[in-house]
Amino acid sequence: MELRCQNCGHRIRLDEKKTGYEFECPSCGVMMVVPRRATIGHEPRPTQKTLKRVFDPIPKPVAYLAGTVIALILTSPFWIYGLRESFSRNPPLISQDTESFTVPPPSTNTVEPLLTAPTSPSTSLDQFHGARLEATRDDVERRFGLRLQNTRGMVPEIYEGSRVGDIEQITAHFYQNVLKEFTVVLRESRTPPDEAERQLMELFGEPVEHNVTETEKSASLLNSGLPVTLGAGKSEGGVAGKLAAFPLQRTLTWTDAVNRVDATVYYSSTNASDVASMVSVHVSAAHWLELNRPQMRSIPPPGATGETTTAATSTTETPTKFFP
Repeated sequence: MELRCQNCGHRIRLDEKKTGYEFECPSCGVMMVVPRRATIGHEPRPTQKTLKRVFDPIPKPVAYLAGTVIALILTSPFWIYGLRESFSRNPPLISQDTESFTVPPPSTNTVEPLLTAPTSPSTSLDQFHGARLEATRDDVERRFGLRLQNTRGMVPEIYEGSRVGDIEQITAHFYQNVLKEFTVVLRESRTPPDEAERQLMELFGEPVEHNVTETEKSASLLNSGLPVTLGAGKSEGGVAGKLAAFPLQRTLTWTDAVNRVDATVYYSSTNASDVASMVSVHVSAAHWLELNRPQMRSIPPPGATGETTTAATSTTETPTKFFP
């Protein structure tokens, strides 16, 4: 049996009985094992020592570097575009239309401090609890379920609604179908007067007038100090009677060039643990009312003019005499 050395290529003749044994190449000294089923013309595989002698001369850093280079080449489609864009920075293109633009000079103002005093939010004196001045009659009537209290066509038309959310009663005055004045009375609660004042000042800001009345009030509605829009002439069992039952009250007023807000906090005691309170807020377009209210007159109810004319005519006419 003839074999060839895998290291030096030297041809070796062996006896077929020595298959499966290890032998040494007489030319280079490499140890090889003859396979058991080896036939003439088939070359045996290299042994572990042969492979070790082939790869041992390559240093490990060189092998690691070669592997890194191969990995970078394989992943180049993913990172080569980003690398190219980072190095190629094209200047911005300026069109001819921008030549007429003027660049303002740099500001000479000092840098503002990081911590600044909080600014109070802008307040509005034209709305409260969903009711807003200048709203149409249909919108307010649909929102609060208002009922007409006087005759339609009169100036103003007075509407009233009750028990809508936390509102005990709302009274609205419409001039030509536009809301110019309304009063909202909130339901009785356990809110202390100081807390009620704080909530009102969050809505309207600092009041221009602030009065505190801590004297026993008479149960008579004439001395109760209730606004006319609350229906002070009605029975004491309504909202006016509830407000008149509170012995203490605080009034606050806000005004601007257009509107006016008058708020009254009615409360039962100065002790915050057992206090009961109600809040009444009257919002009006004061400037508009001052200019236009003297020029407006209430329109008489329909039919009233006709009845008066008929009565007057009947008293002045004399019956025709057909016989002497």
